[in-house]
Amino acid sequence: MEEKKNMEIRETFPVTNSTADNQDNYLDLLVSIEANEGQLSLLIGVCDDINYRKEIIARYEAEIAPKIPTYQVTLPRGEPSLRAALAQLVVEHEYLCQGEKAVLTVTGAERLSFIRRNQERSEQEIFFGYLQWTREALRQFPYPVVLWVTQQILINLSKKAPDFWSWRNGVFRFPSKKTAAISRRELEPIRRFLVSREWFESDEDDNDNPYFLPIEDLQHLIKQTEEQRGVKDPSLATFYPRVGQIYRRRLQRGEFQDYQQEQALAIEYFRKAVDLQQELGLEEDLASNLNNLAGLYESLGSYNEAKLLYEQAIEINKRSLSESHRYLANSLNFPNRLVPPKHFVGRKYDIQIAFDCISSRNPDYRGHLALWGGPGVGKSSFLNYLTDPQAWESYGEDPSQAIIVYLDCLDIRPFMPSNFWRQLLNLLQNKLEHSTTLQYEVNLLLEKAEVNHNDLAEILQKIGEQDQFLVLLLDNYDAALYSHEHYTETYLEHFLFHCRYLAYSSEQSRYLSIIVTSLRRLNEIGPKLTPGKSPWYNHYFFHLLKPFTDDEVAELLDSIPITPTWKEEIRAIADGNPTLLQNALYRLYSKLRLGQIPEPEALASELLSNNQQFFQQIWELSNELEQTLLMLIALSALKSRLPNKNFDIGGIENILSNWEVKLIDLEAWGVIREEVKNNKKIYSFASSLMGWWVIQKVYNGNEEEIQQREKAFLKIMSHRKVNKLTGAIRWLWQNREVPINFMGYSVRSVFSS
Repeated sequence: MEEKKNMEIRETFPVTNSTADNQDNYLDLLVSIEANEGQLSLLIGVCDDINYRKEIIARYEAEIAPKIPTYQVTLPRGEPSLRAALAQLVVEHEYLCQGEKAVLTVTGAERLSFIRRNQERSEQEIFFGYLQWTREALRQFPYPVVLWVTQQILINLSKKAPDFWSWRNGVFRFPSKKTAAISRRELEPIRRFLVSREWFESDEDDNDNPYFLPIEDLQHLIKQTEEQRGVKDPSLATFYPRVGQIYRRRLQRGEFQDYQQEQALAIEYFRKAVDLQQELGLEEDLASNLNNLAGLYESLGSYNEAKLLYEQAIEINKRSLSESHRYLANSLNFPNRLVPPKHFVGRKYDIQIAFDCISSRNPDYRGHLALWGGPGVGKSSFLNYLTDPQAWESYGEDPSQAIIVYLDCLDIRPFMPSNFWRQLLNLLQNKLEHSTTLQYEVNLLLEKAEVNHNDLAEILQKIGEQDQFLVLLLDNYDAALYSHEHYTETYLEHFLFHCRYLAYSSEQSRYLSIIVTSLRRLNEIGPKLTPGKSPWYNHYFFHLLKPFTDDEVAELLDSIPITPTWKEEIRAIADGNPTLLQNALYRLYSKLRLGQIPEPEALASELLSNNQQFFQQIWELSNELEQTLLMLIALSALKSRLPNKNFDIGGIENILSNWEVKLIDLEAWGVIREEVKNNKKIYSFASSLMGWWVIQKVYNGNEEEIQQREKAFLKIMSHRKVNKLTGAIRWLWQNREVPINFMGYSVRSVFSS
């Protein structure tokens, strides 16, 4: 047999979980099986959904069976040798002993333990060892062999059995929502409670591994921890709910292998947490655990049990609210203002990128970061967090080496370079209270009639001489990128050139790190490039500050005594936008503090009324094309709620598909979201309130506005479609009395009462 490295390796790569993509992967697998009849061919199938995997196996066996017999074997626990399993299969079947053509399928790898369980080696280590050292012995099996593994095993296969890996003829991935493992990040909250964790700390390369620990191994670790700590250990009162959260989130995200089994485990661990907290008199977090447990019972249909638990949670939180307002003393208690650093949550990845740029560990080089993101994503609070010495220390940086200056460019009106440099030196002066000599130097410069970038270069040199550097945090940098009567394009370009010179070319650049924020990428809003000039922004590392992730939002919502249904309504209202979340949860907090339990529709109506200015801001900061696309998305969503043939706006999906580049920008802002259904991209508003606000804007329009809007419509669609669309809008005006339930709230109360 020729060495596998000389043969073509067919490999599919992770794709979105659509029928069409997995169909292509299936056909690739089928072709590889048929192309390797009568010879050893190692084909690796990857699928975490066991039932889906069974369907795939049954399908290719049925298609191949008329020509080639198929056989299956399951790897044994304890001594999982692929060679031994294949040899046993051959012995058991006379047809295979004769060396006839066949296809062999091997399963069971998904059951092998990752942790050692009081043994010298884990079952996976034994499995990888056999693959590595018995590779040559596989030559005796002249068949296509389809070895099915999970994502977690695949990640380790190339590292633990590289010789076997080099012989593979193909890797065929079948992504699914269901997973057989949990990520290292999800395990982090329970790591310190585990009595056995050398397996966790041994491989630093797996920090971001989403398939780190098989879900079955988690059960063993839990039992081991209970046995060694004792079931009454107070630390388990914190440990149990975190385990319950792992299973609950797997249910919410559709990652479960067996819904009923994992639902039962989630209930079991939240119940253990509640019982232990009540027995030990530990009321902290009890309401949250009661609330989560109630939500799980509600999903089971056990409404009476859920109601009792909700009532207990609400009573506990009423007491805690009246005593110290503990459970909402976090960042969402600061609506429409900067979040204090000690209450800042999430953004760990973004913060690490910022500190990597300004790292004090490399004295010869400072990086520069250009953060951009939509309205309300928290750019100002992010910069404010970077001013906190404790934040620096928590990320392993020495704040004593840095002089940190925060400057909001919107405070400089009108924006002029001379005003900018003077304001910067004024702020810097206030930061030099422990360096009277340097403060004196700044004072001398401020006495000049006009200051410029050279003055800052002079101060940077002196900062460097005392073994420090300047971190300049420039908020709303957009203000510096638009010319006006007294700030011409020429002056603007000179200002940007001077900034780049200080940060990139000057001798003092190693003493300066700049982080700027803007609504859009700098290259989209500043001066256009011309031949012969370097890009004025190419010293920046660009990074998008997105809305909160699902996990960050879930962490925040878990602290509130409301049902899972209510949490879904909050997500529909605010999605991951920090500003909307702050407003929604602060208003909810205010009502709960008074003992009131609001209805979702009432709160949504109040939020829509009180956040008009925020939605107006998003609208006005969008350009004409983006506004047009938002109108189309809103009208498309409205169509399903108005079953009337007179409201005919068919074909919007096709129009949107032609403007995906612009829609990507709106998605980056967190204004819209994209889903793939039946191989088509469907766009919707991330916040239902924003969608309703756009509909209101259409409803409240007039003939003059629609005539102006027609010009924008004609840029993206034909005259016929424009007439069709404007006709539908006019029909809306004529039928304003038609009730529309745009946000889709249910009439039943989602609070327990």
